[in-house]
Amino acid sequence: MPRDAAATLIHRWCKGACAALIALVVLSGGMTRAADAPAASDVTGVAKAAKDSAARRARPAKQLKEGALVVFNRPIFTFRASFLGATPTQRVDAARERINVVLGRGGPGAVSVEPVPQGSMVKIDGSLAFIVTEGDIDPLEEQTTESVARDAAKALEQAIAETHEARSGERMIRAAIWAGGATLVYFLALWLLSRVARMVTARMVRLADDTAGQIRVGGAELLHRERTIRFVRFLLRAGYWAFVFLVTYEWIGFVLSQFPYTRIWGEELNTFLVDTVTDALSATASAIPGLFIVVAIFLLARGLAGILRRFFERVQSGQIQVGWLDADSARPTRRLVSIAVWVFALVMAYPYIPGSDSDAFKGLSVLIGLMISVGASGIVGQ
Repeated sequence: MPRDAAATLIHRWCKGACAALIALVVLSGGMTRAADAPAASDVTGVAKAAKDSAARRARPAKQLKEGALVVFNRPIFTFRASFLGATPTQRVDAARERINVVLGRGGPGAVSVEPVPQGSMVKIDGSLAFIVTEGDIDPLEEQTTESVARDAAKALEQAIAETHEARSGERMIRAAIWAGGATLVYFLALWLLSRVARMVTARMVRLADDTAGQIRVGGAELLHRERTIRFVRFLLRAGYWAFVFLVTYEWIGFVLSQFPYTRIWGEELNTFLVDTVTDALSATASAIPGLFIVVAIFLLARGLAGILRRFFERVQSGQIQVGWLDADSARPTRRLVSIAVWVFALVMAYPYIPGSDSDAFKGLSVLIGLMISVGASGIVGQ
């Protein structure tokens, strides 16, 4: 959609500043860029050069972000290679200008894909929007320019439909009504949640007070009454705020999803929550077998350490006599053997600990190992 002069000026100034900053980083880091494409007449050579450049290396994430085409706040496509002497950033600016001009005509906004020798051309109402070349395809994905262009066309169709929706007063009023209704339901849910939380807190506190006073060992209270009540209040308060956060999160996602310009944010919020819960459940399920193995190794090490402890205690007390160990050295020998058993068990269980293959866990393991090595130097010397 066309923008006013001030927004266009600010947008172009930001683009120029980003381009200057990136050029400074590239020069300071000594990075080399691919040469510009040949003349416009040699289109086939340009496409081949872009393809070879993309095959040699993958573009950094920052460069991919610069080449991202966004229409009405919705990502459409990412340009990865230069084409006809134009950099990915310049291709984004040109594609955005063409799309704004076509949409400004007020046509139906029909999106189509047409194969060309240089790749695949995406059109709006028969006019060129942008071209997907071989160099724009991610080297890690086995796709064709046509399939990538069709995916971009679907995203562009959705963005165009949302621009039409934003210009419809009836649809915007309907979205505002849904958002207002959701807001009323949200505040009602918070009010009910606060009342339920007060009722549950009062009952649980009375139950904790009665239970803490009844549990006694030798005439003394096993659970301190005031500490138990504070702990119960803390758990209930944490649960209450967790529910408030969840309700607020869902309300924000729903309200954002009602309006075309912010719909992508609402979709990302809902997708993030679902993906996070799914990943957490999958990680927990995949970690259960490893935890069973870790527990089995721990139990075996504990049993072996108990057997060796009883053996050395009997040697120390004189109940058992062996030629290679006397009563005076039985105690330090028992400690060293116990340490060796637990270290061996830790080494065996390490690969099965969840998260042991992460860089943070490895760094923490190195730090702990260094601390143990420095601290145990005196024991090893003795």
